[in-house]
Amino acid sequence: MFCIAAMGLATSCSKDDEDLIVGEWKLTYAAQTVVQVDYYGEVHNISWTTKENTLDAKWQFTKDGIIYSQAKYSNGEVYEHQDRYVVLDGYLVLSQDEDMFWVKKYKIEKLTNEKLILTYNYDGEIPDHMAEYTQDVWLEFEKD
Repeated sequence: MFCIAAMGLATSCSKDDEDLIVGEWKLTYAAQTVVQVDYYGEVHNISWTTKENTLDAKWQFTKDGIIYSQAKYSNGEVYEHQDRYVVLDGYLVLSQDEDMFWVKKYKIEKLTNEKLILTYNYDGEIPDHMAEYTQDVWLEFEKD
């Protein structure tokens, strides 16, 4: 009986996350660190935060699994994109609408009515560039 109740709680938490994420979210803070070791063994390290580089960004999640993202950079450049998303087992999984080959999996660190915190970590190779690559991302959003 306890197992059945526990399974119901786990399922409802996922549904709660699906419902909570729907709406428009404004980026309040972002940090990224990228380390790339190229074919010649040279190390390239790039780190930035929104405290150093202004970024006006919003993500909008719809009930039917579409995410619209928009970013306005300090140089005036505007980026707009549309993807598919699903909330699954504590992760936000994004994929390009028509290219299921491209998938990005964010861990949901916090999700409430007002706050969304996501992390993304990648450690692997870039085949086309013959390079080792790591990327760590921290994103904080507030409901808009």
